[in-house]
Amino acid sequence: MAKDATVQAERREDARRKLVSYRAQCGIFDKMLAITENAESRLTSITAQYEETVSSGTAHDTMADQLIMLNDQVERMSGICASLGETLDEVLDLINGLLPEHPNVVRVLAKRYLEPTYEPTFAEIAAETGFSEDWVKHLHLEGLDLVADKIYAK
Repeated sequence: MAKDATVQAERREDARRKLVSYRAQCGIFDKMLAITENAESRLTSITAQYEETVSSGTAHDTMADQLIMLNDQVERMSGICASLGETLDEVLDLINGLLPEHPNVVRVLAKRYLEPTYEPTFAEIAAETGFSEDWVKHLHLEGLDLVADKIYAK
């Protein structure tokens, strides 16, 4: 019996870590997306300037090389953003996959883990949802069990 409780606690912790990592990855994703968008904007501007120098006959090969390198970096950053987006989607799919069978569980998990900058307390979730704090904690543990089941089913 004690072994079963230990295994359940470990699985819940794995599920909790997966959900908590979502918040950190959201922050990274937002930063990478902003950097990528800024780099794409600069690349567009530089490319336009380069094309003007080509048309006037003053372009240098080194500028073309720099543009190629910058374009490669933008493509790599876009790939990283796409990868992070897939990881974030995986967490959303884990939680949304619990609907419509467990709507209250999803509501608690979403409030607890899907806020990208803040993890509300159980008391705050209880106040927002109208549930008791004990019921929120129960739904949270139920949700962790359900998420762990999905993680370990893979």
